[in-house]
Amino acid sequence: MKSKILKISFSLIGLSLSAALVLPQANAQTTTQENRIKLPSEASTPKNENIITDPKLRAEVGSSSKYSMKFSFKYYGPPMGDLSNEKQPNPDGIVSQNQTAISGTISARYKINSLAAINLGTGVRAYTPLHGIKEYDVNNPFISYDMFTRFNNFQMRNSVGASYVTMDIYKKLGEYAGLDYDNTLIYNVPNSNVALELATSIDYYLFDREYIKADKKALRYQVGFYPYLKYNFSDKLNLNTSVGIVYWNTRQTQDQTLWQQKLMNQQVALGYAFSKTIYFSPYINFYPENPSLDSSTINFTTTFSLL
Repeated sequence: MKSKILKISFSLIGLSLSAALVLPQANAQTTTQENRIKLPSEASTPKNENIITDPKLRAEVGSSSKYSMKFSFKYYGPPMGDLSNEKQPNPDGIVSQNQTAISGTISARYKINSLAAINLGTGVRAYTPLHGIKEYDVNNPFISYDMFTRFNNFQMRNSVGASYVTMDIYKKLGEYAGLDYDNTLIYNVPNSNVALELATSIDYYLFDREYIKADKKALRYQVGFYPYLKYNFSDKLNLNTSVGIVYWNTRQTQDQTLWQQKLMNQQVALGYAFSKTIYFSPYINFYPENPSLDSSTINFTTTFSLL
């Protein structure tokens, strides 16, 4: 039987700010230093590693150790209008793994220096966790290289990677490997708690056979742009919103330069850093052009490191 329709509000959080106390400037600096919450292992962290101050990027930088383990997971929840549904909305009808799931990567990490690392890992996925996990797999082993930098009020991450495809849904299409590039650029607005972010991703897929009609909307490649607006309440807590502007090229067309735009999505999220290496962010995902509970989902993402 279908469960009763749940009334779920789009209000993610109520926020309040307390008035700042006016203190003499001479005492303000001392108080700030005394009361500042220090990050774990800060004393032993190389100074140039602390140039990355954004909590999400700090977690991506990961552990200060030469060798460590890095974990990145996302939970993809069911439609808010039908929590019994075991699938996420797929408004574009592309070939994808759209079951509700906890999905992510586990990787061994070697630090070349404090702001660059090589990752060797694999994907993992547990299906339908809200309804009882019915299946899980270890998939798509990969290698990637991460580099972080900062100049003035800008902080940036660049990552390039390659993966070997093992998931059946993509192997049936003849896909055997993938190449990807990700960039995150963050600008901290001076004298404010506001930050602007632009994330860019490029994914290109390799195939060992020609396209056939049964492959439907199999992707040849996709390019995504994700502008963010973020308000930092502290160095640990932020509220942010973003939109996804994604273009893709399918194997249905012989024109490899033809871009089609996916339906634009928007996210409203909270982000919290439990420590320098642990970041957690619940978010609501919806489609502004067609807002409804049946196409909106509650999800979360987390990144953390061990060792």
